[in-house]
Amino acid sequence: MTLLLMLGLRKNAPAKPSFRSHADPPHEMALDIQVAMGDSVSAFRRGMACGGHPCGGLIGRMTTLPMVLDPATLTVAFVLLAAVLGTLLIFSWTLNRRLKAMAWWGSAFWLIGIGIGAANLGKAPPSYMVLLLANAAGILSYGALYVGCRIFNDRPGIILPGGAGVAIWVAAFSFIYDSQGYRLILASLLTGGYAALSAWELWRHAVQALAS
Repeated sequence: MTLLLMLGLRKNAPAKPSFRSHADPPHEMALDIQVAMGDSVSAFRRGMACGGHPCGGLIGRMTTLPMVLDPATLTVAFVLLAAVLGTLLIFSWTLNRRLKAMAWWGSAFWLIGIGIGAANLGKAPPSYMVLLLANAAGILSYGALYVGCRIFNDRPGIILPGGAGVAIWVAAFSFIYDSQGYRLILASLLTGGYAALSAWELWRHAVQALAS
């Protein structure tokens, strides 16, 4: 859910201080590494000269270094994880074609992976069409999740519930494109609504009562 919201935050989102951008000059990064290495070597020599264990001063210095997180790396990790989970679910469906819900749930993982990858892995800020389609894919993934729950309970009506969220997004996008906050609110409401409906479906309409 958190990464889905990134689809609405990519455009004109200010960089956080704890993240290092790819645009940072290479010589500044090299300088940081050289300073850290120089300080570590100095701490090692001071520990040896005093007869103490050098690891204490070295580890103490290294723990003060800032933690560097790369948003692109996190996005790639999420996309790969979604692809693996989606593939496993679809493969499970091929082994037992009667469990059609597995195919819908596997498709949901693939849709969310494609949507987040398209919106966050480009070199430039996402364009109008990229934001429209990437968010639509993410919302459609939650619709597929809900449809899978309905099929799991042998309930009819899958096209309208699954596509209603995307239809609302496409109809409203032209009015909220310039507002990052409104995009975030609408995407959150649609995906949260699908998640709540999925939980309700499994709770109230299950063919057999769940043990939980």
